[in-house]
Amino acid sequence: MSHCEPNSSIAGRFAPVSLLGRGAMGEVWLARERVSGPQVALKLVSPEDSMGPVGARHRREYLNLSCLRHPSILQVYDYGVDHRDGARWFSSEVLRGPVSGELAGNLSLHRWLEMCQGILSPLAFLHRNGWVHGDIKSDNVRFRDVPRDESPLDPVLLDFGLSHLQGYPQEHKILGTPHSMPPEQWLGEPPDSRGDVYSAGILFYQLWCGRLPFTGNERSRLGRAHLQEDPPALDQLRAGLPAEVIEWLQKMLEKRPDDRPQDAGEVRNLLDKVCCRLGVKLRAESCSSLASQVRYGGPSRVQTDALFEALMETVEGGQDGGIVVHLHRRGGDRRRIARSVRTHLMARGIPVIAIDPDSATAGEDVARKVVSGTEVAIAVVEQPGLGSAELRSALECSQIGSCTIIWWVNCSSVPSGYLGEVIAKRPTRKIQTDALEAMDLGD
Repeated sequence: MSHCEPNSSIAGRFAPVSLLGRGAMGEVWLARERVSGPQVALKLVSPEDSMGPVGARHRREYLNLSCLRHPSILQVYDYGVDHRDGARWFSSEVLRGPVSGELAGNLSLHRWLEMCQGILSPLAFLHRNGWVHGDIKSDNVRFRDVPRDESPLDPVLLDFGLSHLQGYPQEHKILGTPHSMPPEQWLGEPPDSRGDVYSAGILFYQLWCGRLPFTGNERSRLGRAHLQEDPPALDQLRAGLPAEVIEWLQKMLEKRPDDRPQDAGEVRNLLDKVCCRLGVKLRAESCSSLASQVRYGGPSRVQTDALFEALMETVEGGQDGGIVVHLHRRGGDRRRIARSVRTHLMARGIPVIAIDPDSATAGEDVARKVVSGTEVAIAVVEQPGLGSAELRSALECSQIGSCTIIWWVNCSSVPSGYLGEVIAKRPTRKIQTDALEAMDLGD
């Protein structure tokens, strides 16, 4: 039974529009923010499942997606726990296109190669940064928009409930989709990048032929097939795939992990060479995708932990509210630190409300965004300068109804002027994270 109906409210914050899908991990709804108005996709876990393994996987998926920023990976926004019944949710961008399987068997050679390239790009990003997806399949690749003949394909990788850092699998039991799970995983080995390569090979096979290499629903039968049987020959199911491309795909489907390409980046390089020899020109990788491939060390764990702990201590400090001033001179790093901390606060079930420092209705904005029944919320302001008169007034507010408001101010230097005077009158913690850089000796 559905956790919500189209005329009800989700977590007191969203108005459901329509049900997009339902599965073992819960439901996905198209919904609209009641305050700000934009449509989002909401992934919901029922109250009954929220406290068990499904709820833990759901929370982990949000945390993983929050730190994996690539144009072809689903973009997530907020996370929360419904105070009324404990149901968990997170919001994300709305993907308007179909799942990749709806195009299976109907792609031309060029469009199929473009599709393979589009899936390998985010997967190579994951592997380069030490991550494993763990469940590559047609339902977990969806198009951002409805594909049109004249426009480039724009596949998006989603469903990161089984993703993890390589070498640190989250669960010890065998998890995955039987139709695409690699042979070694059937034997109890933890998934790694080579397993993702195999599963991607199964997906590419399906997208060309219009069917999976191993069919049926009997789990033991599928396990034997992945371990012992060769897939039906591609050219017998659908002609038109050059021999070099078939050989490339067969390498991905080798039974032994060591016989496959070791990660999606290697698969992508091999595909580029095949296309070059065949004279096939695919579109160049986008600037945003190339930029995301550059590994950036970013803010240190010491910095994010220090800010997180300061905010949590203020939250747990009582009913008087308070202000946390986060100081960091470099704007890019300051925003990265704040984004990471915001993610982990929401994963703890603490609402974080963004307030425009120049808003003429800052106080009203906070009041509108606090969901009825919430005990504590954090209102965050980025680089407020001297602050508007309305913001200065709002900062004096520590309580809205029964909800305690904690103010979190991110700026490059200690606020001065009228804003500084307001902060000086309130219980305030100052944390200067760029002063902690020299202290960071690694994890």
